[in-house]
Amino acid sequence: MKARVATSKDITQIILLMKDLFAMYHKIDSTYTDPADDEIFKEAEKQIELNLADYLVTEDEDGSITGFLNGKIDDRSKVAFLSNIFVIEERRGNGVSNILFNTFKERCLARGVKRINLNSDIRSEAYGMWLHKGFTTFAHRMYLNI
Repeated sequence: MKARVATSKDITQIILLMKDLFAMYHKIDSTYTDPADDEIFKEAEKQIELNLADYLVTEDEDGSITGFLNGKIDDRSKVAFLSNIFVIEERRGNGVSNILFNTFKERCLARGVKRINLNSDIRSEAYGMWLHKGFTTFAHRMYLNI
């Protein structure tokens, strides 16, 4: 299985996966983006169509998407920001997130990026995965619900 750059034909499947991802986030903390908020998905569609961000996908032999990653590379500062990674439940634990992440990392290296940043909720399943991939916690983000 390989990762490839998402195209406009992938938008519908990516949006469905994003809704699943945001539903997971919303269970962790109700202040996360509501999966029913269509504005965020319209923005993702625009980013894919206009190639404003890096969206990568993996797919099964039948063409159904098994996972996606989205991030952004700033060529000026040589810093990348990884926004989301999601793998369908049936494919978790089979290296799909590694394929997506390693492809993103290779794309970053090819563009001279020196650092990849991300925000990860310590309450999420993914937090340990990021530590395992070599990410280091360098700040603690705080919030106050009002």
